[in-house]
Amino acid sequence: MKYILLLVIVCAGFLAYAQNVKIYVMDENGKALPGATIECTKVEDSSHTYTITNKQGLGVFESMDNTLYGLKITFVGFETLQKSIMVKPTDRTFYFKMQEEAIELDEVTITAKQPLIRQEEDKMIVDPQNMVSISSNTLEVLESTPGLYVDQDNGIYLSSATPAKIYINGREQKMSNQDITTLLQSLPPGSIQKIEIMRTPSAKYDAASSGGIINIVLKKGVKIGRFGNINAGYRQGTYASENLGISINNGSENSSLYLNANYHHGVNREDLNTFRNIGGDTLLNQSAVTIRNNHHFYTGYGVSYDPSEKLSFNYDGRINYSLPNTDIENQNFTEANDLERVAENNNDIVKDAYSLNIQQDLGFKYKLDTNGSVLDSRFGFNYYDNKNTEDYSYLFRLPSSFLLEGNGENHQQRKFLVGQIDLTYKFPAKLSFEGGLKTSYQNYTSNSDYFFDFNGISIDDSLRTNSFNYKENISAGYVQLTKTFGKDLVVKTGVRAENNYMDGQQNVPVDTSFIINRVDFFPYL
Repeated sequence: MKYILLLVIVCAGFLAYAQNVKIYVMDENGKALPGATIECTKVEDSSHTYTITNKQGLGVFESMDNTLYGLKITFVGFETLQKSIMVKPTDRTFYFKMQEEAIELDEVTITAKQPLIRQEEDKMIVDPQNMVSISSNTLEVLESTPGLYVDQDNGIYLSSATPAKIYINGREQKMSNQDITTLLQSLPPGSIQKIEIMRTPSAKYDAASSGGIINIVLKKGVKIGRFGNINAGYRQGTYASENLGISINNGSENSSLYLNANYHHGVNREDLNTFRNIGGDTLLNQSAVTIRNNHHFYTGYGVSYDPSEKLSFNYDGRINYSLPNTDIENQNFTEANDLERVAENNNDIVKDAYSLNIQQDLGFKYKLDTNGSVLDSRFGFNYYDNKNTEDYSYLFRLPSSFLLEGNGENHQQRKFLVGQIDLTYKFPAKLSFEGGLKTSYQNYTSNSDYFFDFNGISIDDSLRTNSFNYKENISAGYVQLTKTFGKDLVVKTGVRAENNYMDGQQNVPVDTSFIINRVDFFPYL
């Protein structure tokens, strides 16, 4: 009965504060920054609201909807901080740390650079060169890219409430947000050639990409002879981070090969302290320390060969391997008005994992004429293997004392095959035709086994134990026409047909198996 009463009090407190969003702004040492300006932009309608932090570094926005927002935080003497947040009923308090601005004047060199952003038909091209120097991985580059929003759960958005699809070298990464985050964190920022953003993908792309597409194009070998470089870096904050990379290229008139390898190690510590009035004279005090220790290994390699001016072949491969470790210590206690503790518990969670991602791509292009007409064929294979182990303990001290411990593991494997052929034909008068066929096959398995130990008794955790297998085959074809009027007006129309076959088999904890086989048509303008 005591637990039910406490739960009711907590829920009542959350509902009472459900309309406010709290932003805490601190320096790198966790000291509050009073007077910081916070600009909050609602992504879906671009409306702006502003607030100033108080002496506790707290800025409050009232009557905020549960949706995606962009934040811009400025403070004298500190670098401007731009972040994205997804406001949810359970996520309405956020903490951000700002870095002091370093100003150093030396010799000045003026160079001409290509524009940061340019438009090509229905896609926006972003040159990431300016973001690479202030980023340690590809995910941080995306966080700094104009027009992209990365929320606290590492979902990547364009302008809708649906996450964008992530492509690498034109291949969709069919993974969860967490898995894509791990992959992007293992890619060194210097490996990016350009970022393509498509807010309304044409009929050429899968219909599931309604939230838009972000295509990360990686650098390949450059045909300028034989060269290589080695780079290393070291950063010291509360914890140290190191990186080491090597790049080798060997190119001739009609062939090239390249090898890029990178290692990155980083430790991140997050301290969180919250005080909440959960109704009446009752105060909830929570403190948490999270330490993330990550080792990332990346290797990219490939070869290209052009037997003639019209025909070219290329092979590219990537291997990403990560070893993340997370250690969480959490303390919670509830006090009455007389500072008497009525509830107290300590939680400790340790997570170890490994993640392996192997991507292999083979393609060839045949130029039909000198106007840009081309036949492009690509085939790819992706293998993903991820395993997480977890040990946790919950020690309850008040109102009664007992210990709950547990452990478990989750193992996921994914195999993905894709084949695609596209034809682009350029007609006179700025008219072009595009058509193509694509088929893909995916086999995904996931097995989770969790147990908890209650007073020395080991019991299956039925809420977290599951096992399922998912198979998918998508075959599609499309046609589309593009007409350019003048310099800036581009009209594109087309239609895409997709056959989706999905077979999901789950027997643990309950049987939720299904089979779907359907054909859909998607017009585009």
